Amino acid sequence: MKSRERAFLRSALVVALIALGLVAAAPVRAQAATVDVYMTRGDRLQIVERTMPSGANRELYAARALAAGPTAAERRDGIGTAIPRGTVVRDVTLRGGVAEVRVTTPFASGGAGAAVQVRLSQVVYTLLASKRVDAVRILVGDEAAPADPAADPDGLLDHSSLPRYEIIGPVPVDTRGVQRRLVQLRYLPAGYVNGRLDYRTSQALLAFQGWEGLSRTGAATLDTRRALNRARVPVPRRLTTARRLEVTRSKSVVLLIEGNQVKRAIHVSTGAGGRTPAGNFHIYRKERMSWSNPFSVWLPWASYIVGGYAFHQYPEVPAYPASHGCIRVGAPEAPVVYNFAAYGTPVSVV
Repeated sequence: MKSRERAFLRSALVVALIALGLVAAAPVRAQAATVDVYMTRGDRLQIVERTMPSGANRELYAARALAAGPTAAERRDGIGTAIPRGTVVRDVTLRGGVAEVRVTTPFASGGAGAAVQVRLSQVVYTLLASKRVDAVRILVGDEAAPADPAADPDGLLDHSSLPRYEIIGPVPVDTRGVQRRLVQLRYLPAGYVNGRLDYRTSQALLAFQGWEGLSRTGAATLDTRRALNRARVPVPRRLTTARRLEVTRSKSVVLLIEGNQVKRAIHVSTGAGGRTPAGNFHIYRKERMSWSNPFSVWLPWASYIVGGYAFHQYPEVPAYPASHGCIRVGAPEAPVVYNFAAYGTPVSVV
């Protein structure tokens, strides 16, 4: 028998034995687990990924990876941290869904105001990435933990003054915290933090909820606030440095993209029954105040993409497709879309 035939028969025999359960198949190599750690980039949070050793405690590993700070390569890429140098995470204890993070005293040194908020946010967002964590308590040095971890069952306390920290979470815990996170994720413009659940903030929440597949209420529900903790800036469908707009009808969101980065994510209402056409278009006509002959109504801030279909301002922009085919935009954001979309700007609708 030729050697090639013998090799073939050996292979066939092994396959047959595996099928009969007489020989164990080669083990499948398990994929290494990773954790998300929240560093900073400028005035925003930046998620970096760390590979977790097998058998490691997820919460403790993530907290210590955060305290270790960005790698040299990440620093060269503009990633930083607000965690003070010399901070050591001694332990992370889970009690009733509360992660008690014990850190050394350097954590409470230096910084004030916004810098402290960023520092706290890094810890809280990193720990809340674990599904086992509903709230976070930071203990500095030898500070004693409260005897009753259920003293704040709804997680509504936000005592962020140094050096003592109480339960923070689920974060954000107030409207300002919600707005700060929406700004970081590009659903609100930079600096839009007024502490009021106004129309613009409600529309931003609708955009976030639509993009993340949550119930579209326009309110900062508990599920929404938890999702805000773990969310990332929306990612464009296509990578190109050109300025463009991407509309996703199922999510009721338009992304304003430039240089492969989402500059804004804005809630819209497209055509009922799929009347807004799908495809690749470009802005071919712009009118600050456009008159609609079929419906005898003025359409402010109109940017036309094909035929009579346009982005335009409209008084009602609900959480579902409601237009005759145009793409409705709320009053605060309509000028933003209009000014972003110059003549010839590509528009993708799916």
